[in-house]
Amino acid sequence: MDKRRTFRKVGRMGNSPGISLPSEYLEKINLQRGDECEVVIDEQRKEIRIRPVQPIPEGLSPEFMKALDETHEQFEEALRNLRDR
Repeated sequence: MDKRRTFRKVGRMGNSPGISLPSEYLEKINLQRGDECEVVIDEQRKEIRIRPVQPIPEGLSPEFMKALDETHEQFEEALRNLRDR
């Protein structure tokens, strides 16, 4: 996995605090201005992850995907431990 590190200051975007991202970072995860993205906050690790919203595969319902996401969140640490084995 290609990991890059950069430092940014929290600035102002309208009336809210915000952090701008270099366009090359967005390009690497296939995001561009106007795209919808998912923001995941991991309070234990003090991390924020950003990823493009993936369309729901044909034949699966939004309810199923929500249940899958909830199950993944519930067992995230166990899954991470299995992945890192």
